[in-house]
Amino acid sequence: MSIITDTKPLRDLICAHPDLPVVVVAGPDARPDGDSCTSYYCSEVHFHIGEMLDYDACSLEKVYTDRGELEEDLREMIEDSALSDDDMESMVAREMERLAPYWRNVIIVYADN
Repeated sequence: MSIITDTKPLRDLICAHPDLPVVVVAGPDARPDGDSCTSYYCSEVHFHIGEMLDYDACSLEKVYTDRGELEEDLREMIEDSALSDDDMESMVAREMERLAPYWRNVIIVYADN
């Protein structure tokens, strides 16, 4: 087990940006497949300033901390529709514009294994 003993980087971020919320984002390997425990230890932890989509009303089922990833997922969601490529790109652009005000700057604590 690798215990994190140097919390100075996180303290520095919080002190430098006291108005930003702190969010914990768990990576894809944070929970082992098939494991039913309620808590997990993550040995890989990073801290940084980032942004997060903070929009409760959207029907997206994951947390977005990357606009490009959201754009790709939106494109995949509608690519099977009967829309032309131009119409699809226009729809994705409109949705990205609609969601733009819901991006918030945050201090991200990223944990994974």
